[in-house]
Amino acid sequence: MRAALLRDFGKLAVADVPTPQPGPGEVLVRVSACGICGTDLKIVAGAYQGTWPPELPFIIGHEWSGEVAALGPGTERSGLAVGDRVVAENHTGCGECPMCRAGRYNLCERVREPGFKLYGHTAPGALAEYAARPAVALHKVPAHVTSLAAALVNQGALTVHAARRARLGPGASVAVYGPGLLGLLMAQVARAAGATTVIMVGRGQRLAVASELGATTVVDYEADDPVAGVRAATGGRGADCAFDCSGNPGVRSSPNAYPAMIALLASGAVRTEPLTTHVYPLAEVAAAFGALARREAIRPIITLQ
Repeated sequence: MRAALLRDFGKLAVADVPTPQPGPGEVLVRVSACGICGTDLKIVAGAYQGTWPPELPFIIGHEWSGEVAALGPGTERSGLAVGDRVVAENHTGCGECPMCRAGRYNLCERVREPGFKLYGHTAPGALAEYAARPAVALHKVPAHVTSLAAALVNQGALTVHAARRARLGPGASVAVYGPGLLGLLMAQVARAAGATTVIMVGRGQRLAVASELGATTVVDYEADDPVAGVRAATGGRGADCAFDCSGNPGVRSSPNAYPAMIALLASGAVRTEPLTTHVYPLAEVAAAFGALARREAIRPIITLQ
């Protein structure tokens, strides 16, 4: 199969590699679309050498959608069938430690142990024509949700988890800092969760996108004081919840949030068209990385079908 292969740091090229074979409990998925994020830029540049990835050459990519191509042994009762459209979580946890057994597999206590797989980081990613994943990591996607939209489920699930952690409810006021992909998804998920006032703080053209996607107020921090802007939009009270989507470390992954994000996409509560305007074939992966690095694209998407 063809894949975007990181042979050396700073050197990402399309190459032929063996197609993965699904092992016990795994499913082979034909990749339809794969997004590129800031973490991918850092991995390629070598920011996490020795950890992400543990060795070279390596296939990156962890925000993706695809179609089931083959079922591995032991997946007969998975509920999946060849042809199903799916998205995949990056990991499932060990399933045995106290955190995993409590449903908090994003905090798996064995994450640092050899053999733990964080796909696209420590195990092969999906910037390739095929990817093998545990059946339990896959979630079906309705037919009317496009492959481009489905590729954003990974990031959208983070915002679902954040809204749940903040106990966001009806009538709330929300300030979102950073109109990148996460911020623009966060604003929409906040509205879907019941927020009636959504203030986006940022700069540049992406503030217009935020307004298009439902932000009730935008504050350009280059022109106005953001604290004053948030207070003005909330009658002087300030926001009930604030979400930092500016790139600083935030919530840890998205346990049990994929189904909710898929449902939000399927219902139309979250729109993705303005977020996926830059689409590239695999052969132009370098151009996609360049568009993200230059902030020309909110989320570049590589299509493989």
